Amino acid sequence: MSSRRFLSIVVVCAVSLGGACSSDAEPDAVATLPTVPADQVTVAPTFVDPTVAPARADASPLVLDAVVFEGEPIVVLRNAGDAPYDLVGHFLCNRPAYMPLPETTIAPGEVFEVDVAALALDPTDGEVGVYTSSAYDDPSAMIRYVQWGQAEHGRTTTAVAAGLWTDGEAIGNGGASLFATNDDPISAAGWSVG
Repeated sequence: MSSRRFLSIVVVCAVSLGGACSSDAEPDAVATLPTVPADQVTVAPTFVDPTVAPARADASPLVLDAVVFEGEPIVVLRNAGDAPYDLVGHFLCNRPAYMPLPETTIAPGEVFEVDVAALALDPTDGEVGVYTSSAYDDPSAMIRYVQWGQAEHGRTTTAVAAGLWTDGEAIGNGGASLFATNDDPISAAGWSVG
């Protein structure tokens, strides 16, 4: 910046302070700056990491925490919220198989294991959707989803429409169990294989 431009900025600042720095001002006097209307205030942009999926505002506190294939297959649900979570009216789906969840309440931070033999899960290729009702093709009824093996299953389009899964993604697990790595896993990157 040139010294002339810097000097003019200093002069403008001194003039806008109304002479608060002059020798006539009282020693304890504080200059009053003009108030800027709220609609003219500019807020600096927030940095968003493009590699991290943002949490959805409507994300359910019920997390699909694991799909375990060793022994009898089970689905592990976890309440990540701070209030009890009621499973009444909830369903699991591996299209074309569906099953109601037991009528129970999961305490905050607790897990609940569900025997899913009725879903006939294939360890190398399948899906699990968690629903708040039996409206299986309604994206607003689905609250969690995971798929492995192929990238297209019976309820994949519903999960993508609900913002619960990334289109074209599936977990290559080779028949091993799946474990969520965060509270809102909406892509293959949100799962580990073990």
